Amino acid sequence: MKKIIVLLYLVFLTVGATAPQLITHHRFDSPDQNALLHPPNSIHWLGTDELGRDMLSRILYGARVSLGCALIATLISGLLGLFVGGLAAFKGGLVETALMRLVDIFYAIPDLLLAILFGVFFGTGFWGLVLSLSAFGWVGIARMVRGELLRNKTALFVEAGQALGLSQKRLFFFHLLPQIKSVFFTVLLLKIPALILAESTLSFVGLGLKPPYASWGVLVAEGYSAMRFYPHLIIFPSLVIFLTMLSLKTLKTKRIS
Repeated sequence: MKKIIVLLYLVFLTVGATAPQLITHHRFDSPDQNALLHPPNSIHWLGTDELGRDMLSRILYGARVSLGCALIATLISGLLGLFVGGLAAFKGGLVETALMRLVDIFYAIPDLLLAILFGVFFGTGFWGLVLSLSAFGWVGIARMVRGELLRNKTALFVEAGQALGLSQKRLFFFHLLPQIKSVFFTVLLLKIPALILAESTLSFVGLGLKPPYASWGVLVAEGYSAMRFYPHLIIFPSLVIFLTMLSLKTLKTKRIS
């Protein structure tokens, strides 16, 4: 039952992000001077902001931005981590030592600090934030990939392949890599909520996306200054962030089980 609820929520969020007109007829960027800072009502289900913009449509558009940013950053992190970890395990020797020292250096620096540092070079636009999040997202994946590949290199099927005369490349790409796909995709699924939170945090403190973007972090930042008198401006974006992270973590737990 829990899994069904989680899937229904994620489907609703996906539909809202890709086709918000199916859920609400309000545009996320259309102000209404006659509906400034309205609480939730029958017309604006989640209320309006200081410009009269519909909060539901802004949250759905924010899902497009925040989820898109997190998903692309997760994909880049996964590919980079797979490359670095795979190359280290395949080559060994000095190549492995050099790559893993690089991983250790990145691992020693706090994630958000890395994102801020790379944000200076890449900028604070959408793609700049994606690259900044990818800058730390790959580190744990590289460690996992290397560890899993090294563990499987001593398995009986590898020895059998070597006895049959299979090349190292064939063993690596067609036999070793498929063995780690389950763990790899589980780690990627775990990365998505972490990067959603990172994007929201950076945007909230002013180091990520900024208006006119309507990411979840931007919405929380906008609602924070008015939360005493208009709590709906911060409650609903924060609740969506929480529910999305909880849903993705629940899916991850089910996958591990």
